[in-house]
Amino acid sequence: MADTIGVMKAMIFDYNRTIYNPDKDQLTDGAMDVLEILRAKGVALFLIAKGDEERRRRIVSLGIEPFFQRIIVNQQKSADDYRICAEANPPGTEVFAVGDRVKEEIRHANSCDISTIWFRNGKFASEFPADEIEQPLHTVTSLREVLSVVLPMHDLEDYYRKRAQEYEEIYHRPDPVRQQEQREIADAIREFALRKHVLEVACGTGYWTEVAAKTAAHILAVDAAPEMLAVAKTKQWPGHNVDFQVGDAYALGNLHGSFDAGLSLCWFSHIPKARITDFLGGFHAALQDGAVVCLADNVFVEGVGGVLVRKPGLQDTFKVRTLSDGTSHEILKNYYVEAELREMLVPFATDVRITMGNYFWRVEYRTARKS
Repeated sequence: MADTIGVMKAMIFDYNRTIYNPDKDQLTDGAMDVLEILRAKGVALFLIAKGDEERRRRIVSLGIEPFFQRIIVNQQKSADDYRICAEANPPGTEVFAVGDRVKEEIRHANSCDISTIWFRNGKFASEFPADEIEQPLHTVTSLREVLSVVLPMHDLEDYYRKRAQEYEEIYHRPDPVRQQEQREIADAIREFALRKHVLEVACGTGYWTEVAAKTAAHILAVDAAPEMLAVAKTKQWPGHNVDFQVGDAYALGNLHGSFDAGLSLCWFSHIPKARITDFLGGFHAALQDGAVVCLADNVFVEGVGGVLVRKPGLQDTFKVRTLSDGTSHEILKNYYVEAELREMLVPFATDVRITMGNYFWRVEYRTARKS
């Protein structure tokens, strides 16, 4: 039985130079793994190819035909091909399309309001978008990175739902250096939030929300896991200045309120590297122009927080975590040094201040002025 995901998803693959490498006359590296994982997760798969019956026969000979619910082979690809595949899914399905050409696959899929992934590789890696309709939502450089775009939240959300009741144990580890850094972060948050209307993303059980609430005018705290929010709501909120809402960190456009501050603690490390631009753009769009932002997360320490896992072809790293019930979970967990943080924030931020500790890093900045 497929380990299905909560929201139905579909993926439309381009054939040539995406699934298939014509230069080597074989499947692209990682293609079979990606297809098997997506099918196991219950993602509906579609394939669009340019060509004739000979190309269709090649698809069959490669052994990939059984993965796809529908295969379209035409002399020319068109937006109608993508629309047909998208409309073959139930209403509410989240549909993605991946291809190597912004002027073909990305353009066609964007015109159908499909979430696009540019597989930037090979012959057309330097063929950049000429206009907005050719602009991909995500860019990856290996096919395996597609998994981090399509499935990043599934295993992570499952892990945090199960971990809700024991989550805050991480803040009580008997390490004096770690405890001192947590106190410094708390002091910084209280000063940061003073009289601010704060949007907090991935608030979890409200551990840092409690800190910010001592000085903030108001906080809207958002998390994808209702189990985490259920724990947060059991805390005492004497200022009556906190509201909680279930929400997706990548879809903040439907939030109500005007926020002059953004806060997110211990979430940035869980963002696939291919989606950092996506997250920061959406997060900042939900804030007032020139709002202040505070982010903080873990510094990599060997032997702390589980085993670090690196996978061939993926730029993201993972941690294996074991919960008190004995279950093990592999979750996405990326670590950064100061130079990497600064480089990522350049297009989005001004007045950037970065504090690097032994266990935590902290960044404070203002959002760049919106054009």
